[in-house]
Parts: sequence; C-alpha cells; structure tokens
Amino acid sequence: MFDRILVPTDGSARADEAIAVARQMAEREGSRLVLLRVEAEREAVEEVVAANAAIEARVSELRGQGINTEARFEYGQAESGIPASALREGATLILMAPHHRNLLQALIHPSVTRRVIAHAPAPVLVWPEGLPATAYADLLAAPNSAVIVPLDGSEEAEHALSLAVAYAKHYDRLLLVVRVLVPPPLIGVADAYMLEAESQEREEREARAYLSTLRKRLARAHGIAVQTMLAGGNAGEEIARVAAAHDGSLIVMSTHGRGGIARVFPVGVVAKLMQDSSVPLIVTPPQIEALATVEEPVVVEADVITPALSTPVASAT
Repeated sequence: MFDRILVPTDGSARADEAIAVARQMAEREGSRLVLLRVEAEREAVEEVVAANAAIEARVSELRGQGINTEARFEYGQAESGIPASALREGATLILMAPHHRNLLQALIHPSVTRRVIAHAPAPVLVWPEGLPATAYADLLAAPNSAVIVPLDGSEEAEHALSLAVAYAKHYDRLLLVVRVLVPPPLIGVADAYMLEAESQEREEREARAYLSTLRKRLARAHGIAVQTMLAGGNAGEEIARVAAAHDGSLIVMSTHGRGGIARVFPVGVVAKLMQDSSVPLIVTPPQIEALATVEEPVVVEADVITPALSTPVASAT
C-alpha cells in the first residue's frame, strides 16, 4: 500500500517504536524505508556524530533483516525538514510516534507532529503512545475492528475516503463513517434557544441525509460493508470513544489546504485524538485525490447508527 516510508527519528524509545512498526510494514508490503534524522543547526558536533552513527547502525541492522533501508540527514527545524525531505524522497507515507504533552500544553505549544501533518506531502501515520509496536501485526484483525473515517460533510474531508476504502478492502473490514455534530452554546433567551434548536434539528436532518447517500454510494461503488454513525458532542472525544469500542481499528481522516487540520476539524480535535486515541491515526493531505466511482455496483449496506442523539443536540453538554 505504501512503497516508500519516511520515518523521522531522534534516537528516542518512541522513535524506535516507529521504526519497529515501519519494519513490519516493510516485511508485509515490501516497502522501502528511509530513516530521517533532522539535526538542529547548533547541535554539538559530538552529538551529531553519535546520532548519525546510531542511525547508520540501525540501517545496517534492517538491511541484514532483508529490509531495503536508507538513511538521510537534514539540518534545521524538524517541522519543516520532515515535509521537505518527504517531498524530495517521494515518500508515500510518513510514520511518526510522538511524545504527547497534556492537551493544554499541546494547544499552547504545538507539537512537531501536528506541524508536520499541516504541511506533509503524504499521509502521516501517528502511532499511539501506549500501543506496542507488535500490535501492528493485529491491526484490523479483531472481529469488531473497523476503518473509522470522521467526516464533516465537506468534499475536502472526503479525500480521506480513497485511502480508507483501500484499507477496508485490503483487510476485508467494515468502513465506519462518523459524523459528529457539535452542539452550539446554550443561550438563556427563550426565542434564541428555539432558533438554535430548530437550526440544530435541520443540521441533524441534513447530516442523516448526507450519511445515507454516502453510505449507498460507497457500498455500491466498492462492494464493502459500510456503516455510518451520527453523534453529538465534543468531536475529539466522540471519535476516540468510537475507536475505543472497536479494538484494533484504524482512524483515517483528511485535512484541508491553506491551513492544515484546522480547516476540517478544530486543531484541538486532532490533538485530542493524538493524545487519547488507542488506535493508529492516519491523516491525509488535501493532495490525495477524491474517491472515484466504479461502474456495475455491488451493494452492501448497513443502517445509520445514532447512539448520541436521542435528545436534541442543542441540549448536550
């Protein structure tokens, strides 16, 4: 699925986990690995020499295991050096296993991973903290696992569908499309509240219609099992909750151009998923082509699941 995987490494234990996941992907798919070290321009010479030697040793080790592996070294800032290197190398995937701060710190000090996601020329696979690298062998293997795709109703967000469908077909797993309606803040004036409630009801009807149409299109075009889920509340929390209920799953979501992840989902949503999700997350850039339709459909449909909208969304907290 990915023939050239770029793995940024800083020599940490988390970076070693990313390399271990990449190795398993390469063994399974015949991918070529590129281990990237981005050095700060003022890094001490001795530290640079030691770090580079460590990467060269890892490259030799992987080659000894039959993995086609190369090393690359850059100088500058990681958040700009990683996307630039991915573009030069023609990487089809960037694989990262970041260290996570708490959510407040992450919002104040955006992580390298989030900045890479905003500018990456290829999909970025974020391996969750706390999930061992060996868990890759069981990816999408559990009976209730699914390829989870959060959408916001826009065409740009649907760019993630091409990769999500590819995973669902490759692993013969359910494609679970999730739409989260975020309730507006409550207003004390009765008339204003009624207007907000009516607006929310209209948005819910439109979301249901969108999901129903999308489900039929995906099922007919690709012959895969598709379910759609409509929920209300905090988007990051709801998506993480859905993932936690489906062991061994994968989340695939998209960004918009001219500003990255904030154009589809607020920056806090992706930060929340990176911090709290128990399953791997792939974020695709806007360059990924939208899903194409296929003639002579095979229909595999499923009903819309709506676990969180038994009461008006406007009354949710």
